[in-house]
Amino acid sequence: MEGYQQDTIFISCPIGHRALKGMPQCTKCGLPIVMYEKELADAVGRFKTLSKDFAKVQQLFPIGLGLWGSKLLLTTLAAYDIRLARFSTMGASITDLQIFAVAKEKKIPKEEVENMLRKTNYPLKIAADTTGGIWKRAEIAARKDSALADRIGILGIHGTKEEQAVFFIGSLSEGIVAGVAPFLSSVAKEKNPNISRIFIMTLPGEDVSEQVQFNAYCGIANLLQSGVEVAIIMQESVLKTLKGISRSGAELDADFLIPSMCDMLLAIDVEGLAELSHIAQSFRLQVLSPTLAYGASYEIYGSIANIMEHSLYNIMVPINHENVIVAVAIARVPRRLLEKVGHDALQEQFTGWTRRRFPAIRGSLLRVITKEESSDRIDAILLLGGKNLESIADVMKKGYNDFKTHAETMDLWQEYSITADEMKNIEESILKYDRRLGALLKKK
Repeated sequence: MEGYQQDTIFISCPIGHRALKGMPQCTKCGLPIVMYEKELADAVGRFKTLSKDFAKVQQLFPIGLGLWGSKLLLTTLAAYDIRLARFSTMGASITDLQIFAVAKEKKIPKEEVENMLRKTNYPLKIAADTTGGIWKRAEIAARKDSALADRIGILGIHGTKEEQAVFFIGSLSEGIVAGVAPFLSSVAKEKNPNISRIFIMTLPGEDVSEQVQFNAYCGIANLLQSGVEVAIIMQESVLKTLKGISRSGAELDADFLIPSMCDMLLAIDVEGLAELSHIAQSFRLQVLSPTLAYGASYEIYGSIANIMEHSLYNIMVPINHENVIVAVAIARVPRRLLEKVGHDALQEQFTGWTRRRFPAIRGSLLRVITKEESSDRIDAILLLGGKNLESIADVMKKGYNDFKTHAETMDLWQEYSITADEMKNIEESILKYDRRLGALLKKK
């Protein structure tokens, strides 16, 4: 890998102690020594095979929204040939764009990279900062910005006989994203009524301001009202504790794991994403709770079922196992291991596990992505759908109610351009979602 200095024999541990390269842990503090350059080089090697597949999938459109979503998308696409990809960022920071450009300049001429990013990034012309501002103001500004809606069509989203899928990535903690995401969801559906809309979104925890929680609560409700097919929701407070194991056995955190998860989702073909949308729609599901297992040894765990069970320790939003209706897994499996074990055996292991683990399960799906790797390590995402939206929203409910009371006391609704009917619809959409699924759970 370029920039990896083979002649340097020392490396720093996570808190800065000097240690010899190749040592498994720091001799002073005992923390693991992670060879980040080597880990990244290995990851790039694994992603190269996926990059070829991604280049062929011309009907998949990843869009990063706001600061967090744009940064995550740019990080995820670092190993792809972006000249062959149809992607966009909306509201990316100048710093993140520059970091991405520097990384790409090693393989693509600087002028070509700069021109590409100018065309790719759309600066959101909305008078609100990322955490401040009210979602409604962002939505109104987005509706007035005709060029913003045009970006969806320019990417290539339109009526076609081919399957199309759009990935929106963003944090509903950002007021701009909370207002713009539902609007863009509707625009994509207008451009192509048959498109599959997949959202990867984060929600704030309890340690943020009431206004941020209000925006996010309204954002998820409005997203459901837009009819989005799949919203993969993660809580930001949980991401801080997310853990995985690298190929060398070192511990990894969310900074590495979340881009890896997005990479796996982008590696699914458009037909597979349409299948994910269809299975969710057939049970009237929209919200999916993700879990993640990264670098799990098949030999050690013994089956895909045990790997999935392990992934439940990394669940990113709460869900009662008795309320799970659908389980969808995406597993990245070394080609040699797949040939040895067989796809049918993995499917049988997974299906049997879902029936034992989730008593109310109605449907399950396993999608396998192959990779060229000599190890037996499997990376897996498990998406669980069921009656859990109220428990997800509960984290934001107090902040939402407090801000709502403040707005009513100060008579701010007119200033915010939010009507009483809108507030009623927001609250009812979350209650109706769980009631609908609760009725399905009661049926045998």
